Amino acid sequence: MRRGSALHHAVETDLKHRQKGGDPLLVDELIKVAESTLVESVDDGVVDLESDPELVESKAKVAALTTGYHEFISPTIGEILEVEPYWQGEITYGEKTYHLHGYPDAIDIDPATGEIRIRDWKTGKSFSRATYENGFQMPMYSVLAKANGYETERVRIDHLRVLKSGPKHEALDLVRGSAHHLQLARMVAVVDAMHHGSVFVPNPTGWMCNKGCDYWTDCPFRAPDIELKGTAE
Repeated sequence: MRRGSALHHAVETDLKHRQKGGDPLLVDELIKVAESTLVESVDDGVVDLESDPELVESKAKVAALTTGYHEFISPTIGEILEVEPYWQGEITYGEKTYHLHGYPDAIDIDPATGEIRIRDWKTGKSFSRATYENGFQMPMYSVLAKANGYETERVRIDHLRVLKSGPKHEALDLVRGSAHHLQLARMVAVVDAMHHGSVFVPNPTGWMCNKGCDYWTDCPFRAPDIELKGTAE
């Protein structure tokens, strides 16, 4: 997650610079921004970061991801309309209206078609077309786009990962319209009903199933507490 966040910050810096009329940042400039963001996220003042092998490895992967952005994604970006805007909107299902909010990575104009696009950058060890096609993030962004004055159903996902041979890029252009919005509304309604009924599907192996959950104390399905060994009373 920290590597992905470092790349996102470098991309955000690049796009905001271009929005102001500047040229795309050079790859060395992008890597410098990404690496400094990575270091800041892990520097607790205790560990000697310069000799930390895990940080050295992470820096190399962040540099590869940033190089991939510069080589494969940056040239595809058209006129930049917004960079990581905070959007709010509503979606209705049945008699209830639900509030949505989110941060799309960027909004640009496709230089090939002149259409407005919602852009999203992803990083990960593997690329799953089905995961993105069946997910609800992109339909939510297209709902929010309309609520904020953009009449577009176009979304583009750019996925970067690091292989032994170097950065690997895969892109997915999707249309997310009314049918997808209805599917999203149904899912939101189901989750809302489950929440109000204090019923949900636990996943003790997932990163979201933890003490941050409102139901953690009383949940009979949660993972057992892990006893901390070697700690003083």
